Amino acid sequence: MTSSDFTLEGLDKSQVENLIALAKERRLQRKQKRDSSIPIVSREGHLPLSFAQRRLWLLAQLDGVSATYHIPMALHLHGALDVPAWQRSLDALFARHEALRSVFVAEQGEPQVQVLA
Repeated sequence: MTSSDFTLEGLDKSQVENLIALAKERRLQRKQKRDSSIPIVSREGHLPLSFAQRRLWLLAQLDGVSATYHIPMALHLHGALDVPAWQRSLDALFARHEALRSVFVAEQGEPQVQVLA
């Protein structure tokens, strides 16, 4: 029997019970792993920079403004633009991805991340 031939109807009661128990065990393992993962940090105020962010900040201090990490791109769109839908899409994108709302600030000479609202 190949995996494409597999159906649940072909299982007996004990096999179904074993599958259910396995699914419950896996769900519990995922929950435990998620609960023990990286702790959530408050976004109030400024945050310390990660090692990679500190490196970028230091390079910016040494070299000044650089286009190294910017990817210029332009799209030519045809047709009418639904501005409200476009705005909702951008709002959802920025709400979901904190990195797009983050800026580096220096507080008493120390770099920190400020997440914009």
